[in-house]
Amino acid sequence: AYIFTNADGCSDTASSTIVVADVTHLSVSSIDGQCFNGDEITLNNVSPTGGNYSGKGISAGVFTPKKAGEGVHNVDYSYTNSDGCKTETSFNIEVFEAREIKFSIDDELCSNADSIDLSSTRPKNGTHRGTGVRNEYLVPSLMNAGSNWLVYSQIDLNNCENIDSIEIDVISVP
Repeated sequence: AYIFTNADGCSDTASSTIVVADVTHLSVSSIDGQCFNGDEITLNNVSPTGGNYSGKGISAGVFTPKKAGEGVHNVDYSYTNSDGCKTETSFNIEVFEAREIKFSIDDELCSNADSIDLSSTRPKNGTHRGTGVRNEYLVPSLMNAGSNWLVYSQIDLNNCENIDSIEIDVISVP
């Protein structure tokens, strides 16, 4: 209460009630690392829901690893409760590096060329697919004359698939 008395001895009293609203506690669940070429994910790892996510690679609450880029990214979350009290938190999402595929093969072959060992493709422990591939060897005589595609895919230690292809032109030899 507030009491005021003026110079003439007149006094008055005023009082007011102040309500202090509780701030909402935010609970954050971690998000596993994401592959650079992985699918976008809808962010819903903070409770209560209904707030706003922001950060690199985020639009309308959706995180796109390729847009964010490789590395560790900070994500901010802002929530305003029914009393108008705003609470904020942040967390990180890691985007794993995409591995570059390196082929060691010419992009032009004669149809009568010897079989080519594909084991020099990097990174190791992947799989080759395409016309003419037999047990990790490329057999030109089994390929079509003209344009052919050799595809290589490899799963890395982060369980991310790395995939690339090369176009090979096969020249038919009589």
